[in-house]
Amino acid sequence: MRKTGILLAFIDTLICLLVYVLFAVHPIASKQAASKPAADYTIWCSWETGLAVDIDQWLRLPNGTNIAYTRKDVGYATLERDDLGVIAANGKVNLGITSLREPPDGEYGLSIHTYSTAQPISGNITVEITNSTGIIVFSRVVPMPANGRQQGIAVFSIINGQIEGARNTELTFRG
Repeated sequence: MRKTGILLAFIDTLICLLVYVLFAVHPIASKQAASKPAADYTIWCSWETGLAVDIDQWLRLPNGTNIAYTRKDVGYATLERDDLGVIAANGKVNLGITSLREPPDGEYGLSIHTYSTAQPISGNITVEITNSTGIIVFSRVVPMPANGRQQGIAVFSIINGQIEGARNTELTFRG
């Protein structure tokens, strides 16, 4: 009887292992997990490390809603990182990040705003938009705006999930 119990435990373990392996390497399950990117588009805003300057990204959505430090998430658009520079010392790299996941078609506007600074403004801000594979689809370098000022960066349309007609702009709006 003892041998039967051991044999059944062994068979049970073997079946569990087989089921685990089948689900872990199943081609359809693996393909579905790999096909969903973290974000369709990511907007990166970076400036010189060590500056006590708080730069904000403002993204105007097609319905007129703004993604900024005052409203960080609307489901498909999220301000992932609102860097305050060395004012808050939250990292070694000054970087703002906004993500778009399955964004609806329409026109989007992007600007940056120097919210506050503890030192004279100097340097540039680099803004890049990358797609889900990390390819840069838009890039612009602009001088850092004066304290309390805004700088338009880009206007672009998303049509059928693709960025179309991204262009530099001086467009500014309230965040």
